[in-house]
Amino acid sequence: MAQSHHPKLEARHYILLQAIQKLGSMSAAAAQLGVTPSAVTHRIREAERRLGVPLTARLGTQMHLTLSAQRLAQAADRALDEMFRAEFDAARMGKAKGPIVRLGMATYSFFHWLPSFLGHMTKVDRDLQVEIVGQGSDEPLHLLQDNLLDVALIPGPLRQRKRVIFFPLKRDELICITSASHRLASRKFIEAGDLTAETHLTYSSVVTEGFEYDRFFQPAGRYPARLVPLAVPEAVQELVAANLGISILSKWAAEPRLKRGEIAGLRLTQKGLGLEWHAAIRENEDANSPAAICAKTLARWSK
Repeated sequence: MAQSHHPKLEARHYILLQAIQKLGSMSAAAAQLGVTPSAVTHRIREAERRLGVPLTARLGTQMHLTLSAQRLAQAADRALDEMFRAEFDAARMGKAKGPIVRLGMATYSFFHWLPSFLGHMTKVDRDLQVEIVGQGSDEPLHLLQDNLLDVALIPGPLRQRKRVIFFPLKRDELICITSASHRLASRKFIEAGDLTAETHLTYSSVVTEGFEYDRFFQPAGRYPARLVPLAVPEAVQELVAANLGISILSKWAAEPRLKRGEIAGLRLTQKGLGLEWHAAIRENEDANSPAAICAKTLARWSK
């Protein structure tokens, strides 16, 4: 039988390294943790003895964390955040407030549909609570498998199927959005060549399979004159509405502004470019787990 591996460090060591990394000095970490500087030094030396590697190095008059210590501090940052979240969830569950499902969305961050869905979710399971995780747009499947998300909303083609179950959501499409007064606003559809004089405001400058560069610009060999990356899709729509550029987004993401007439939405090519969405959960979820119930309910509700 293989011998199980036990961590050599304790939570107090990780908490200290995380504090030093965040605050930039051992004295500041000592003040925040309510311990003496000598206690901090003692704890660092103890961790070094347990691991057999140095965790601090002097640079001039300042002590800094080594690369080994920085790696531990980064791990602590994620692990402690999950521990505190688990404590919070456990306290809520213990007070009979129901299970909590953490939901995140890849690529885009739009939740105009959430109030309606939560109202529907209450009818299905009045005790289940949905919590939105803001970092869900950053590698959501990794966050799902690291137990930082329970349900991930994924647009585009499914690139990873191992250890994940997918539930198809509504059929969406990629569209070009312009200001209501833009020269192209009255068009029913556009081709890539129509945008060669435009500033393209985009949430990502990385070519992603299944999205506009892969399916619209590259096949035509025609590209906008200028590319301006903006990390927040809502900021993209604000600038488009102000006629400072065009963008290509999920129609679902742009729905509220389209309905209010603040922007115009144009189909990409005469046939259009469909965009599929899926709700993903871990494959080891029970069929009646809160995450599975939430994902299946969302799939039915969205269609």
